[in-house]
Amino acid sequence: MKRLFILLVAAVLNGAPAVAQMWVPMTGSGPLAGYNGATLCGDHPWGGSYCLILGCSPGRSMGFYVLSDSLALNGLRTAMLSVDGQTIAQIEVQQQDDIGNLFFVDFAQENMEIVLGPMRRGNRFSLMFQEGSDAMPIEGSLRGSSRAIAHALSVCPKPPPAPVADPASAALAKVQRDCAVMGETVAIQGALARQVDIDGVDPLDLAIDFGAAQCSRMLSMYCGSGGCSQEIYLGVPGGGYRQIYAGTMYGFDVPTPGLLSVKVHGNACGRPGGAGACTLTFRVDPGGVTLLSRQ
Repeated sequence: MKRLFILLVAAVLNGAPAVAQMWVPMTGSGPLAGYNGATLCGDHPWGGSYCLILGCSPGRSMGFYVLSDSLALNGLRTAMLSVDGQTIAQIEVQQQDDIGNLFFVDFAQENMEIVLGPMRRGNRFSLMFQEGSDAMPIEGSLRGSSRAIAHALSVCPKPPPAPVADPASAALAKVQRDCAVMGETVAIQGALARQVDIDGVDPLDLAIDFGAAQCSRMLSMYCGSGGCSQEIYLGVPGGGYRQIYAGTMYGFDVPTPGLLSVKVHGNACGRPGGAGACTLTFRVDPGGVTLLSRQ
């Protein structure tokens, strides 16, 4: 049944047998309804088929997908990706929960172009899965990849930045550098970093309040008429944090999980003379942060 599923995907995507070696746009129809991007399908030399997708699935940003029965059976998960003989990235795929022979790796903003640039310009690619003496190569042409990847970029959400390992330590280091420039030392009044719950999903999130940091002879160099400089991070499963907001504010609250209200200077609402505070309300979900209202 899985073999038949892959052949159906190949036929729908390419309009040709699975041996065709040309990247084509994927438009979200057929067996993988909702998936969009650039795809190529082919046959393994030992039997069986595969499909590769540079694109996105429902609710996710740009990523790399491998559809293969062989990969489901052999347990290999780490691969080296090469273009025209030059290694460009090491990837580690995860199994998709609802489709047992579909594997994926999410891109971050910092590494997406490292992969997509060579894939758009090159002639041939090699994806070598290997662990010890066990190996599974997937090799093929990049014919048509430039147009197909351009389609993927036009329809898929941009991936978020790579997680920050320790925002609290980075914030303290910034304050220490800023104070050192003026020949002063750091004094922390209150909490520079504190755990918060923004989205109602584990792990906990983090807020950085630079207003808690003082240089020895200054009340604060991070506060003004619009409040204090603060940063808000979402905890990322597997470790680290992703920044979702940074700016000068009076404060913020979470009326309900997934809803963030930030109080800023009245200028943000276009009020004459900036009179009164302006409340920015955002929806926070795995796909990103969306401004809902400004009042």
